[in-house]
Amino acid sequence: MKITPTTLPRRIGRWVQSRKRFEAWYGRNLDKGRRIRTDSIRGFLMLWTVSSLRPMRRRLLRDALGLTGLKRVLGLFLMDIGAMHYTVSGDVRWRPRAQRGLTVYLRNGLRNLGPMVLSQLALFALLWACGAAWVYWAWPLAYLTSFSVFLRIRALAEHACLPGGSEIFANTRTTRAGWLARCCVAPLNVNFHQEHHLMASVPYHRLVNY
Repeated sequence: MKITPTTLPRRIGRWVQSRKRFEAWYGRNLDKGRRIRTDSIRGFLMLWTVSSLRPMRRRLLRDALGLTGLKRVLGLFLMDIGAMHYTVSGDVRWRPRAQRGLTVYLRNGLRNLGPMVLSQLALFALLWACGAAWVYWAWPLAYLTSFSVFLRIRALAEHACLPGGSEIFANTRTTRAGWLARCCVAPLNVNFHQEHHLMASVPYHRLVNY
């Protein structure tokens, strides 16, 4: 495949090339290895926007293949046994060594994972008794794949382009959700995300009142 250098409309391209420092800054911060060839500003902006979505395409592919889901399951497992926890800003914090150990892991695992494991075994046994054990695997498969895709889309609406940090008003927003969004990406009033972060103990059906 032939790789052509990035080109802008002629006059702008000449202006950029005549200023070496700006050209170097542009290549380092905006180009980033992308190769775009066009003769109009509109075409350049459109192609640059499409090429800039490449990281998002990679993330969505990992979501669809279940890699993100497996990473999420591992993180939840480590949280349930008490090895680590997440902060409001999404940072991973490992528990102090004095609070970790096999005994602590077993105690936390039985308390946090025991009821879930028993309920899943009961559900699988019920489906197996009905001759439809294969149906059980539909929800773990969806949890590892399509759920991750929808979760990323929802997270973009809730957290993208915000300053971040531990301040709830700075890292979270509430979004509007129509009937289609409520069916796919925002069920159970999860679009009231800032309210949920402020009052995590409020039931989902009461969030709309806050």
